[in-house]
Amino acid sequence: MEFRLEEGVDPNGVLAEAMEAGQVIHFELVEPSLDQIFLEKVGEGA
Repeated sequence: MEFRLEEGVDPNGVLAEAMEAGQVIHFELVEPSLDQIFLEKVGEGA
């Protein structure tokens, strides 16, 4: 599963909640790619 955190959300808090809900196999923070940033700013129709 992959999702974006809203600005100001603590990733450690998200991980703690996920671990309370069940087993966490993998958790990492990833910066958006240049493609993702472009699509976000310009739109997919560009």
